[in-house]
Amino acid sequence: MNIKHEWETIDWLGDARQLVDWVNDQTGNRVILMIRHSHRLVNRGFQASLTAELTPIGHDTSVEFGRRLPTDRPVSIFYSPHIRTEQTAEGIAEGLSDGGGDLVLMKELGILLGANADPMKYAAFAGEIGWARTYQLWSKDMIPEDTLERMRAYAQRLLPYTLKNLTDDSGDSLHIHVTHDMVIAACRWTYLALKNDPGLDVQFLGGFGIVRAADAFRGFVDGKHTDLRIEI
Repeated sequence: MNIKHEWETIDWLGDARQLVDWVNDQTGNRVILMIRHSHRLVNRGFQASLTAELTPIGHDTSVEFGRRLPTDRPVSIFYSPHIRTEQTAEGIAEGLSDGGGDLVLMKELGILLGANADPMKYAAFAGEIGWARTYQLWSKDMIPEDTLERMRAYAQRLLPYTLKNLTDDSGDSLHIHVTHDMVIAACRWTYLALKNDPGLDVQFLGGFGIVRAADAFRGFVDGKHTDLRIEI
């Protein structure tokens, strides 16, 4: 496999390519990336999804993602407590090291797993109507709170572990958070000033970025810059 060719040609890497190019243009600024894990094995139900690992192409592309990150800034990687997110984080760290980058921290972060939920009720709910419809109802506060925590409440709880870290860090640091599509979709809609909710359309290794430059925050998603919807 020619991973450099695969990186440039695989359709589902389109978002990842844009994010990496954008990060490399942010010299001197503090940046956060929130990305989905890399390509995983086919999901065969809720329980199976808990242990789904990366495919070989998922591993190779996560390494290539790290290899293409800037090497002139300290990088911290945080990941949710799932095997596929940990494998993605390890792949990014491997690629970053191969490219001569500076990894200063790699840490599991439990809150990146997602909102508080009743596992059995949540699994039954999503299993009946599908993940995309579950997200749509979640974004409209139409899922009972005894099944799933409100989206905005979860996104607010996540703030101190993500965006607010940029106010406490120094220099041109890069923080990467490896998580899941439901988390990316929820935070993308809650944090960024988007005209329409893109829904649960999050590619592997895709997501969004936020940069702090001159004490102002700006978002980057789908190849475009945007304002923030929230106060930091």
